[in-house]
Amino acid sequence: MVCATASWFGVMETIFFALTLRCKRPPGSLWNNQEQSVPRSEISTCFQQGFRAPFADEWKPCWQRRANSRPCATFYCPTASPGAASEGPGAYRGGVRVSGIHAKNASRSILEMTAKQARAFLLKPESYCSLDLPPYFTFAKILSAVSKELLGKSVASMSSKPRDHEGVNYSMLSNRDGRHAWRPFQLIHPALYVSLVEHITKPANWKMVCDRFKEFQAPANFKCLSIPLETSANGVDKAAQIRNWWLGIEQGSIELALEFNYVFHADITDCYADIYTHSISWAVHTKPLAKAKKTDKSLIGNIIDSHIQDMRHGQTNGVPQGCVLMDFIAELLLGYADLELSNRLKVDSITEFQVLRYRDDYRIFVQSPEAGERILKALTEVLIDLGLKLNSGKTSGSLQVVASSIKADKRAWIRASQNEQNLQKHLLIIHAHGIDYPNSGSLTVALTQFHERLVKASESKTREF
Repeated sequence: MVCATASWFGVMETIFFALTLRCKRPPGSLWNNQEQSVPRSEISTCFQQGFRAPFADEWKPCWQRRANSRPCATFYCPTASPGAASEGPGAYRGGVRVSGIHAKNASRSILEMTAKQARAFLLKPESYCSLDLPPYFTFAKILSAVSKELLGKSVASMSSKPRDHEGVNYSMLSNRDGRHAWRPFQLIHPALYVSLVEHITKPANWKMVCDRFKEFQAPANFKCLSIPLETSANGVDKAAQIRNWWLGIEQGSIELALEFNYVFHADITDCYADIYTHSISWAVHTKPLAKAKKTDKSLIGNIIDSHIQDMRHGQTNGVPQGCVLMDFIAELLLGYADLELSNRLKVDSITEFQVLRYRDDYRIFVQSPEAGERILKALTEVLIDLGLKLNSGKTSGSLQVVASSIKADKRAWIRASQNEQNLQKHLLIIHAHGIDYPNSGSLTVALTQFHERLVKASESKTREF
């Protein structure tokens, strides 16, 4: 989005408030691959409603606002896109164009990068905002402007501390199931985001973080498949992440069905919202050292903790969700939990198992239900020590290792009649699937395939005339 303003904080506000605009566009234009911009007249109208924060001449963050001026946008992200293929290059998954999801795109983990490469990766617009926003929202210019403005400066040196103000980040709600499952996301204030990236990717800090991850990944029985990935120059990073999930979790689970008799599924309740920020330092430096040096502002764990508190009005519970940086920080804590769990299971002489983890979702493969229950109990104890807990409603065990390795909505769609020649009947099948599995990935694929049929039918009729 191109906005003319003298202050980069003004640019940030323009982008944030533009997110709340309801722009009338022709059908399908929302998902055009070309960059678009919201008309300035609409942005001006938004500012005339009294939202624009008064700024002094000096360099000040935009968290100094008038009371009650922070908007909180509630939005529905489209999950199907006209004109997109259901598989292969150009496919859409969850509203995001996936380039070559089944192609063998070269990708690398953030842990394989140098400090300089990691900085560049985290400052990419798609890393700053991993939400499924329309393509005419772009954050490249503001991230570049903030990086230049913050060069040699520290957020801590400002006269006004961000944690003293509410509404530093921009909050949004996304619906997961079309009903009542709302999930909060945040766009982090760019000054805090860039500052935290700069600290983490200092060579000494980056080496410490990467070395710590090597310790987390040492246990052979544990495999984490959600470390952020960067794909090749022409690819989409989110596509690499989706492919990694498909290969590592879905296909990996099917392979493990040859070795194990049972699989247990579990996930953490409100993981990001419940993360205790002090525990991040425990994960980086070990708990005893972090507690002994909790006032040492040079420790990268304490720096991360402080920045997150700045983003959340001084709160020590919860991290913002919606960017690669916070996914990476969450992996620090969850990797620490993996290591703690591994150590406990060694003490209990539990060795015949395999854990696949994708962020806060666990798949535990064992030979008996008793072993699975013991591992779940140990996992619960580890998570409680970190202020987290398992979601009892989503914790289950199954003898059907292969069947339970594939999501229920995907299994249902595979069984459905997808080759119905009549367009109306085909749409009714999709409608029935959507009622049972709203906002699901399989529904996205089904709608995309149906749209392709409509396009081909329209083109065929046009050629006839």
